[in-house]
Amino acid sequence: MSRIEELEKKQKRLENDLKKAKERLKKQQETVTKKENELKQLEAEVVSTFLVENDLTLTDLKSLLAPNQSTPPALEETPKDNEGGTEHV
Repeated sequence: MSRIEELEKKQKRLENDLKKAKERLKKQQETVTKKENELKQLEAEVVSTFLVENDLTLTDLKSLLAPNQSTPPALEETPKDNEGGTEHV
């Protein structure tokens, strides 16, 4: 086999390898996109469940996320020892 034939055979093999690698890359990119969407859906479920379990509304959530807002009544805690009072020394 001549040097040209060897090089052409190697070129064809590399072209096939490249094509297969691009196909694998495309499949992996699709998998990544799918997993990102699944994660976003799960995060939304977590937020929704948190709101339900803590008897909060979307308005409460907005007030929690808004800057310079007071704590919504549902999240206010009763003072603990040494909170809002005199400190024991």
